Amino acid sequence: MSFSARLGSDDLTVEAGATTPLSIEITNKGEASAQFEITIEGIDPEWTAIPVPLVTIAAGETQVEKIFFKPARRAESAAGSYPFLLKLRSFESNETRTLQGALQIKPYHQINLDIEPKKGFVGTLRNENDFDLTLINLGNSKHTFKVFAGDPEDSCLYEFESDQVDLGPGQEKNIGLNIVAKKRKFLSGKLVGFGVTARSNEQPSVIATAQGQLEIKPFINVATLIAVLLILFVGALWFALIPKPPAFNLSVSRSQALVGQPLTISWTPATSKENVVIYAQDGQIYSSSGAAGMTTFTPVAPGSVQIRGYAVVDGKRSAEETFMITVQSPPVVLPPKILEFRLDSNTLTFGQPFTIHYKVENATKLMLLPVGKALDPTLDEIQITADNLQTKSYTLVASNANGQIDKLKIPVKVTQPSQAKIIAFTADPTQLSLPGSVNISWQVNDKAVRVELSSNGLTQVEQPSGSVVVNLAKTSTFTLTAYDEEGLTSSKTIKVVVKPPPPVNPPLQPGQQTTTGDSGGSGGAVGDSSGSGATGTTPP
Repeated sequence: MSFSARLGSDDLTVEAGATTPLSIEITNKGEASAQFEITIEGIDPEWTAIPVPLVTIAAGETQVEKIFFKPARRAESAAGSYPFLLKLRSFESNETRTLQGALQIKPYHQINLDIEPKKGFVGTLRNENDFDLTLINLGNSKHTFKVFAGDPEDSCLYEFESDQVDLGPGQEKNIGLNIVAKKRKFLSGKLVGFGVTARSNEQPSVIATAQGQLEIKPFINVATLIAVLLILFVGALWFALIPKPPAFNLSVSRSQALVGQPLTISWTPATSKENVVIYAQDGQIYSSSGAAGMTTFTPVAPGSVQIRGYAVVDGKRSAEETFMITVQSPPVVLPPKILEFRLDSNTLTFGQPFTIHYKVENATKLMLLPVGKALDPTLDEIQITADNLQTKSYTLVASNANGQIDKLKIPVKVTQPSQAKIIAFTADPTQLSLPGSVNISWQVNDKAVRVELSSNGLTQVEQPSGSVVVNLAKTSTFTLTAYDEEGLTSSKTIKVVVKPPPPVNPPLQPGQQTTTGDSGGSGGAVGDSSGSGATGTTPP
């Protein structure tokens, strides 16, 4: 094998429209410099970029190159996993190495809804009107959309050709909408503004709206027609002689919203001389002059919100336009909770790695303090290094999308090990049946600048290696302490046990007898004058 290669990661995640690098480590194991060709197969060539497709590496050297993944932000870059093969070929030996990986493209969501015609009508000969809806999925993931329509006064019935539509990335579909006027007046008409909304079943926050108008014309007969014509003639003459009222057109970005989700209100007056007044829930939110414009309104409570507005010029006021917006409560976000946070030991050694165990729920973000390291909420442990002697505790902070937090603290102690090490420390023997002598021997490394041997409250300085013979009459404990240049210590302890001598009975005098039986009472031992049984005598 003349060379080897390794990917920095075999599972790469990227957002459509963004560029993400992937590193490749190539090692030339041959005895001469070699050139290597880098190619990628199994993935759209437009999604990849290889800055240096031909790499020259010296013998025995390891070089890291990078390739870049850059899927375009369009529907063709569908969300999902795309496996690929990265091939490297040596120009000298013609050997190849194949590395497998997978590119994960994240989903993004964008839809558009249009209605044609923008305005329809019902008249004497028909009581309904057909509209065409065009729904386009501009995102890179599949959605199932629910469509519905309504007007503020509930003046019409709305029937869709299909009220549920499946659209893949980049797809569009036309949906027929039939609107029937519920009530019609004989001599007067009505202009109904209605809204159509498409909402994703998978992602309820993905919404598109379109606005339309339906003119409900009155019934009329011949006599009424003559009267109407006369009235129109007189009205036209009168209309020609009076100042024209201002024209005004109002629209709202959506007919349904969530609490805290801004609504965009836009208008188009006829001239820049008009003064536009906008109300939301009986409160004025805008009053100013100008041609076309827009403002925003954010609902703070669920329910129905009425948006209305009009224009005024030269004391004349336009007809008021009204929209009813349905406001719903946002989805409930549960507070984060730390279920587990612990260390294998609260005493840590400086410069040594240790493992932190944790488990959380309802958390979108985890932060370990004071190191300021972000943790993965889907994992349950991480290994870090104790690199600060001033650290007194570690705190885990969990937070969710609403900014709610939960945190736990673990106190720790970070100790610095001594450079002085005790290689050997022994006692021979470690147990005496009678008082006697013991040989204590030791040896430390070259980092020890001072060695002390302690026993029975006495301490004396010793050589880095050596031995000493000690006479013992009782059990004793020996402690060897080694100091490094910074005064940090390491120590070992040995205990030498001296057994007490067995009891010795005094010799019997002539004519003296020793009673060993129990002659009444609890029985006393020889020489024990406190017993109530037979007793022996102790010589002076």
